[in-house]
Amino acid sequence: MGESVRFGILRWEGGGARPAEDDVVREAPYSLWLNGALLERGACSPGGWEDLALGRLYTAGLLSGTAAVRSLSAGADGTLRVEAEAQRIPRPFAPLPGLAWEPEILMEAAGRFLEGSPLFRSTGGVHSALLTWPGGQCRREDIGRHNAVNKAVGGALRMGAPMGESVLYTSGRLPLSVAEQVIRAGIPVVVSRAAPTDAAVQLAARWGLTIIGFARRDRMNLYTSPEHSP
Repeated sequence: MGESVRFGILRWEGGGARPAEDDVVREAPYSLWLNGALLERGACSPGGWEDLALGRLYTAGLLSGTAAVRSLSAGADGTLRVEAEAQRIPRPFAPLPGLAWEPEILMEAAGRFLEGSPLFRSTGGVHSALLTWPGGQCRREDIGRHNAVNKAVGGALRMGAPMGESVLYTSGRLPLSVAEQVIRAGIPVVVSRAAPTDAAVQLAARWGLTIIGFARRDRMNLYTSPEHSP
């Protein structure tokens, strides 16, 4: 199964209509079960099931890391089952470590990040998330911005990434819910091509998350934690 499906369409442009074809991104249901109990149902891009499950539990503050997982299985129907030493109550937010960064390096990386999604260029229907750390990176895509972040975090955890030394790049807006994901994951810097919300900025300022928005090759906006800049 591919990541997209080609449909015949009728395209209006130049004052007229003509038959054409368009690639449409796939969508699939999933259900996440933790220790035999249903945690949530949702929709996502098919594939990367294990990363989605692990990242979702980690960014929700229910899982301390990969060592806590006893088993993780994914069915063809999107049923994700995790047996783990999980926390009954999400772990509280904690102050994030400072991370030194260079504006030129972040802007250059943001430019490359925006150019690196063939699936988005062909469908316009996915969000991208890229987690980078010294010596490694993990990129994932999904129809949902939260799913994309969860898949990138889950994949990075499986690769042994040091979250406190990582930078997250995302194509989506930065609402409060994404800021919560990033803080609970222990990632000190998030860079977006889009805008944050006021609630996200306020939460980030409280816990030391550096938020950078509207990032391009030649510009970006720093919203929080200027003390972490050079």
